[in-house]
Amino acid sequence: MRVNEWPSEQAKRIPDTAFLVTGGESISYAHAEEMISREAGHVRAVIEPGELVGVVAESTVEAVITMLAVPRAGGILLPIGTALTGSEIAELCRRFDAKLVEPLGLDGPEIEPHETDASRPVAVFSTSGSTGEPKGVVLTAGNLLAAADASASFLGHRSGDRWLAVLPLNHVGGFSILTRSVHVGGTVVLERRFDPERTASLLHDVEFASFVPNMLSRLIPYAEGPFERLRTVLVGGGPLPPGLLEQANDLGIPAVPTYGATETAAQVATGRPGARAVTPLPGVAIGIDHGEIVVEGPMVSSGYWRQTPRVGPYRTGDAGMMDDEGKLVVLGRLDDMVITGGENVYPAEVEAVLSQHPQVVDVVVTGVDDQRWGRTLRAVVVAPTVDEAELAAWARDRLAGYKVPKLWSLVDRIPRTDLGKPKRSEQ
Repeated sequence: MRVNEWPSEQAKRIPDTAFLVTGGESISYAHAEEMISREAGHVRAVIEPGELVGVVAESTVEAVITMLAVPRAGGILLPIGTALTGSEIAELCRRFDAKLVEPLGLDGPEIEPHETDASRPVAVFSTSGSTGEPKGVVLTAGNLLAAADASASFLGHRSGDRWLAVLPLNHVGGFSILTRSVHVGGTVVLERRFDPERTASLLHDVEFASFVPNMLSRLIPYAEGPFERLRTVLVGGGPLPPGLLEQANDLGIPAVPTYGATETAAQVATGRPGARAVTPLPGVAIGIDHGEIVVEGPMVSSGYWRQTPRVGPYRTGDAGMMDDEGKLVVLGRLDDMVITGGENVYPAEVEAVLSQHPQVVDVVVTGVDDQRWGRTLRAVVVAPTVDEAELAAWARDRLAGYKVPKLWSLVDRIPRTDLGKPKRSEQ
């Protein structure tokens, strides 16, 4: 199946199967195909072939139809986050030289899909590098198809399965739920926003779901099993607090760790219930080079928009190790690593230990300059009923001395991104 023809093949094979279910509305594959074809006619009338096309990636039928129509019209999709202001959207489009298209101008004629092949760019995802400057990760038709195939093979994802989508669609983790589902003929249960109580109730009606750790933590208080349909819940996008997966599994939620990046079209390694290490998906090769995780496979992007293509495996910037069974253990970001007194410390490890304290609501650990040690650790903690001395004692009992933060800040809240990742630069 060619990406520019999604979901025409499924519309012929399973026309009455739901592609999207959202807000009490169900859109069949046949109806989605008709809408996408007409939307592609509208898009083709206002863009040039190969042009980058910005679409505000709301979790709505209209936005999904437009995003899938862009490659059919010959454009390259640039999904845009819904939290951006009008001026920020304009600046992003200017920076990437993209044309902004409003969803659902269904006045276009139905068209034949624009010709494509595996090497043709289909989407560009804006992601901030270590400098904070946005880079555009280019994903081709071949990348997206390989990613969908590998995920389906590993998870047993098949036609008719329902996948709960609450992740933002401008991130590859959210967008990949669309591409995986349309590839196998599955149904996307699309929520406009994440509501913990409603999300917990929807787990009774789906086979799959994808969350970042913060989402899973927030929905657990509302989870009431058994979840008879639910087969796998992927949890990734950030460090896993100790005990989170076990807590979910005790409630009957089959939560597993998953690992990937925008540059790998999302998921490339996933664990099994109860395991923290992850296993590479079919067709994925993962190695460790000087402590850094490197990935090879047909789903891996060749590089960034209007930059020289990468040569060799993708260097993730993540620290990791392979265990005795050949599974991957992710330690954290290399650029987050703090060298204090000549010792290497990964903040994620310290955060994991502190988050086990029963009174700690949230925590982030960063490195700060120190005259004596070169760098030292600072812990920013949301824990209303404890003081710094108790937290430090907790850490000393569980960590080597050099890993215990020397600076502590007790705060009311920790700024996080829309995916729940801490904004370390704002701590």
